[in-house]
Amino acid sequence: HIQKLYIDHVASPNDGGYSILTETNGIKQNKEFTRFVIPLKQEEECEFEVVEEATCTESLQTQSDIEQFLRSPQISELLKLDIIDTKLVDHLKCIVHVIRLKKVLKKLENPVLRCFKPSDLTNCFSTEKDFDACIPDALYQVLVPLDIYNAASTSIACQEKIQRLNRQTQSNKDQEKVLFVEQERLRKNIVSLDKMGDSKESLLIRYIRDLNSTEDKVNELRSELSKLDDALLVAHGSKQKASQACTNLVTALLKRIDADEKAN
Repeated sequence: HIQKLYIDHVASPNDGGYSILTETNGIKQNKEFTRFVIPLKQEEECEFEVVEEATCTESLQTQSDIEQFLRSPQISELLKLDIIDTKLVDHLKCIVHVIRLKKVLKKLENPVLRCFKPSDLTNCFSTEKDFDACIPDALYQVLVPLDIYNAASTSIACQEKIQRLNRQTQSNKDQEKVLFVEQERLRKNIVSLDKMGDSKESLLIRYIRDLNSTEDKVNELRSELSKLDDALLVAHGSKQKASQACTNLVTALLKRIDADEKAN
């Protein structure tokens, strides 16, 4: 039988190159290569473990880099090996959160919210706590102070109401135009009755009835348009008030965040 088993082990070149730490049974060794000799008895089974080590430095410079690192499976491994701790992980999560929060706040800072859409609040969650002490449950979530969240939500709701009122106003105006065309047709028909005989009386009654009906509809539409104009005026005022309140709160928070970042 084979009394000695020789194993030539070459270290992995990954991560800048590994060094072989195992010295037991080594008869020839350098950093990248070791020859091991394993004495064996007849029909003996043997398991031999070789330990390698590498020092690897990874630079996390962007939000994407940090998020990719936090989502990677190596996080749990690094925690087990005490290479990193939960405090560092929480700190990285805070960095991602602040970056995401600032992006949301930059949009909210615009008083008229031209570039802010209701969908931008999809991943935002209000919090009454100091956002510095909060870490979202998921990386994609953004915790927004409650007062800012409410002001933004109110402004967006006002904007959506304005859009609905504008659509209704345009619809009423379109209906009014159709009625004007119908009224003109009826008036022409009434004028043309002079050329008809005895049957014109019943037609005249019908045309006048239809003309009165369209006039009633026009008056109703005009009344609704007047109410819509008043509602639009109120909605614009409410939106301006909420937007300005949101802008003031956001500007103050952004200044505080910038000051904290400079201090750190």
